[in-house]
Amino acid sequence: MFMLFLCLLIFMILVVSTKVGSSRNLMTVFGLFWIIMIIISKFLSPQLFVVTEETYLLIYTFIIMVNIGFLFVAKNKLKFRVLDVENQTNFKFFRVNKFSLAIQMIVLVLLFFYLFKYNQIKSHIPVYQLRIVRYQVGYLFSSGSELLFYNYFIASFVELMGLLAIVKVVITHKIDRNIILSILSLLIFSLIGLGRFGLFNAVFFVFGSFFFLPILFKKETQNRNSGKKIVFSVILIVLLLMFMILIGSSRSISETNNMDDFVSLVKESFNQAMLYFTAPFRALDFFINNRSISVNNLSGRAFFSGIDEFFNFVLSFLGFSNVSSNTIISELTKTPILVGNDVYFNAFYTAVFNAYLDGGILGVIICGVILGIFAGVTWNFYLRRKNYFSFALIIYFALMLISTEYRFEFQQFKSFVIIGTLVLLAKKIKNKR
Repeated sequence: MFMLFLCLLIFMILVVSTKVGSSRNLMTVFGLFWIIMIIISKFLSPQLFVVTEETYLLIYTFIIMVNIGFLFVAKNKLKFRVLDVENQTNFKFFRVNKFSLAIQMIVLVLLFFYLFKYNQIKSHIPVYQLRIVRYQVGYLFSSGSELLFYNYFIASFVELMGLLAIVKVVITHKIDRNIILSILSLLIFSLIGLGRFGLFNAVFFVFGSFFFLPILFKKETQNRNSGKKIVFSVILIVLLLMFMILIGSSRSISETNNMDDFVSLVKESFNQAMLYFTAPFRALDFFINNRSISVNNLSGRAFFSGIDEFFNFVLSFLGFSNVSSNTIISELTKTPILVGNDVYFNAFYTAVFNAYLDGGILGVIICGVILGIFAGVTWNFYLRRKNYFSFALIIYFALMLISTEYRFEFQQFKSFVIIGTLVLLAKKIKNKR
């Protein structure tokens, strides 16, 4: 079954690449990431339980449906212009002004406040709660409104500015005050709750910028200062990975006193990363084989749970009570389950889980096609408006697509906030034909 799926997916990628006029498209990134993780899951994860073919078939179906949805609407890039070096003046739109600088400074002050508060409570809570307090009302956040403000505004702003800063560094190989503030905010944000996925996202932003660069500028433009771009990018990736490892050590009870301890820490960090990308297959398999009919159909609310959460917040503010789909999903995924030999895991069940909640196999098919159509519309928007912000939008949507392998990022309302903001900013720049 896997070889049949592999051949079919490669064929789909080739068809999509032919239609859009480039192999550097959203479905290539999406398909390759899923293939790599499926191979690791099936053949290189002996410490984890074997996933049933029924679950893998659902995963294969979802991946193919996303490709089909994209194929329906995506346009050929050759019908649109390629930017030349003169149009890099679009990047001037990101220069610091008093308003943007004021917002960044306010957010930075708030981040330092929460970091100080978090460091104060770290010594009073057990290690296993160091991460979870970031998502609960209690030690760190005094009310639900404060938690939502942090998730909707601060988290969205930090990730958006981090994305724009990284894209600018990769393309212009220059660092300014705005970029320094953006990267600093991203690092501090990661320290609050000791989260590493924000840094993983930043690493992907670097790779994504390089991957999609050929569809932004002409070849002769790409070759200019390419050495500096590579050096800047390698340094940035190394720094981000080192920060991820250090955060991992902060969440561990073991100490790092010498080089051997550091090497062990690096190996442990790598193993944890592989677990985060392969255990979701087991978690999904656990749900499929122990599913409850009562939660088998949320009729689209699970796949659009980020929007559902926002509207539930508005309704609760107006005095209406309703259980959000994210609350239902949290109840289903928060309990650690056994996924291997003395290996427990929770929370990440892949995007197939959300689609399955919305209607079983039919939900997987329909939601897969819908996501593919959204990806195709995003691709077409970029081709019509090639500029700094639409380029960042493509990279961010690519992240949304690969993240379906371990979780569904659209479950967070901030994903819609970031995409909507990038669309509005991209529309403000008028391309010269």
